Amino acid sequence: SAAPDPRLRFNAALRVMDPDVYAVQRGSPTTASDILRWCQESTAGYPELQNAPWRLSSRVSSAWLNGVGFCALVHAHRPALIDWAAVRLPATGERLSKEDSRKNLELATKAGRGRLEIPDSRNLPASDLLASRFDQQQTQKVLQYLSLLKRLLTSHASRRAAQLEAEEEGAPQPRAGATDAIPIANAGDTFLSIGP
Repeated sequence: SAAPDPRLRFNAALRVMDPDVYAVQRGSPTTASDILRWCQESTAGYPELQNAPWRLSSRVSSAWLNGVGFCALVHAHRPALIDWAAVRLPATGERLSKEDSRKNLELATKAGRGRLEIPDSRNLPASDLLASRFDQQQTQKVLQYLSLLKRLLTSHASRRAAQLEAEEEGAPQPRAGATDAIPIANAGDTFLSIGP
């Protein structure tokens, strides 16, 4: 008999491990709109981004390629991971240069590879995104990365790490909208009690 197709095994594993990414791969519009809504809510505390094209759109567009959105999402949830002053913002009505976009994307992926522990195979290489025309394949890559960020940044472990980082002296605090509505504990979480 023929050997089973390894792609079927991978898709089955992906459906269990990362249902949002699986749904994005299958083209689920509900999942895409949920992810984009989360992006908008998470970055609500950034007045300088209120008119950013990626915040105003209900679709993934090439506006994500300047890297500002990815940096804002990481900074909103884990401000200690990205120095917001290092993020290059476009002037009103202007576009960022490819060099500034590349630097923003590298800043976001460096944070992803570091404390968020996103494997290189799941990161968005700036050179790939900026080298080609924004098409359906690019849209899928951006949505998959946003889905991964959402899962990692809203996990209990990430919220706890953000809380510990915020307690460090002089640490930047999360922006309003990013963690205000996210409880530190979820119903059903198990805690170990030590002592009397």
